[in-house]
Amino acid sequence: MARLAKGGYGICETCGATIPPERLEIRPTTTQCVGCAEAGAHQAVRRGPVDHAKKPPGSTPPRAVP
Repeated sequence: MARLAKGGYGICETCGATIPPERLEIRPTTTQCVGCAEAGAHQAVRRGPVDHAKKPPGSTPPRAVP
């Protein structure tokens, strides 16, 4: 309720992005967007905002379309 009163409800506490309404319907108490939640709350907070466009280490580049 405090986040709602302060205007922070629906805003990711880690990166500041808007949390999609669909996620809030499923998890109304969530404080993170999907990207930050998947990155791990404890790690994301220590390292700062998550770059959602950055590929995880070890991922393969997309294949070229002939």
